Amino acid sequence: MELIPRPIWSHLIHSEPTAHIKGFRNLFDYLNTEPIADDLRQLVVNYFNEYPRLQPHLHPPLRGFSLHLILQ
Repeated sequence: MELIPRPIWSHLIHSEPTAHIKGFRNLFDYLNTEPIADDLRQLVVNYFNEYPRLQPHLHPPLRGFSLHLILQ
């Protein structure tokens, strides 16, 4: 997962009980704030678009990004 920064990735795969939560929280913060995350953001948005029941869980900036992609 070259697109995910190493500190975030290490939380996602760590075996500590709350590490995954922290990792995903950091991942979505990263997606919402870092302009260089466009490729990764696109992958996440595409995944959420494939599973409509997940869309309500997107943070509003990503949800807006997702709708923008659908409309184009």
